Amino acid sequence: LRRDPALQRLVARIHACFGVELMAGRRSRANPRSAGSQSMSSLCSTMARDTLLGSWWQVPGQGLTKLLFCNRLAPNHRRKTNMLSAVRCAVVVALTASVAACSSSEPVSILSNPEAASIQVNGQDIGTTPTQYAFSFPDDNTRHMVRASKEGYHDRDFVISEEQLAQLAGIIRFTMEAHEKPALITSDPGQARVEIEGIEVGLTPVEYGFDFKDRSRRHVVKLSKPGYFDTAVPVSENTEGLQSGVINVVLQENPAWRVTSESEATNRWLRIAIDSRIPYVSAWQRIIDSVTSVYDSLEQLDQQSGYLRSSPQIREFPKGPDGPFLVRTQFIGSISSQEPLTYKIKLVAQTRGKHESSESWAEFDRVFAQDAQLVEELQNRMGIK
Repeated sequence: LRRDPALQRLVARIHACFGVELMAGRRSRANPRSAGSQSMSSLCSTMARDTLLGSWWQVPGQGLTKLLFCNRLAPNHRRKTNMLSAVRCAVVVALTASVAACSSSEPVSILSNPEAASIQVNGQDIGTTPTQYAFSFPDDNTRHMVRASKEGYHDRDFVISEEQLAQLAGIIRFTMEAHEKPALITSDPGQARVEIEGIEVGLTPVEYGFDFKDRSRRHVVKLSKPGYFDTAVPVSENTEGLQSGVINVVLQENPAWRVTSESEATNRWLRIAIDSRIPYVSAWQRIIDSVTSVYDSLEQLDQQSGYLRSSPQIREFPKGPDGPFLVRTQFIGSISSQEPLTYKIKLVAQTRGKHESSESWAEFDRVFAQDAQLVEELQNRMGIK
């Protein structure tokens, strides 16, 4: 035994698995001792001796009456020269028989954070955490599938082998991962409006819980602030900021903001009541004079209907989210009513990337400074605001 480490390991395993004293034949040994107090060398010697005698082995308390019969291993029991070989054979056979003898380990504690997770072992419900379970390992290839599930959390799956169980020191401890992952959304500069899936959730900094019940889901976080480009950020379960609990978005300044301003006529109709003391012909000429002072030319005009449309004026800006971009404005006006005489005007403001198609123009909520001044001039020259 001292010269054969492999044999030592086999005997130690059998000794540990049985957990009881090995008995030979139908008669108890003299002065029986527990398996825990029986030395490996004593166990090995006893096994070898009984093997040579052709004994029937028993393991009390394990439901086995005939564990192995080794008479064929040593036909000549009087010869002591094959002692080591007989012992090796006995151990190998005993190890094979331990399939039944080692039917279960000591109960293992299964703990989760948070508690009350439902536990299944090989598809069978065994209770909720904290709980205990005795795993069985009939052979080296045995693996147990453990699944933990809890409402609002992702399932956790484990594969437990005998070797892994030994390393866990009797406790399987794990943390459940919640579907919802909270994060603080911040921006530079701050006080940016935050929309998630089209729903406004507040101004930065603002906390939000992202739901990842579907692990493949991507949330779109949109931030907007006057003077800066709108910024959309996709957030997945693996987003770096989400792991740290803080998602910070740096906003890019819009250079067009500095040379534009708001106007009540931007992309909507503004009605101006013409002073009754001003004849329509005079009012019409004042409109043409004011518009042509800002715009180079007129695309269309009709005095009878009062319809007037200027050619657009376009400016290019070098730095946008996707490179250079354009902003254009255009004046449109017409008679809204004849009695009392009312004229309506609108400043169409649009933007698009420089290299995008002409169909890509989108509304822009500001107009150039001279456009805003044009609106004020018309209000002042023609009548009541």
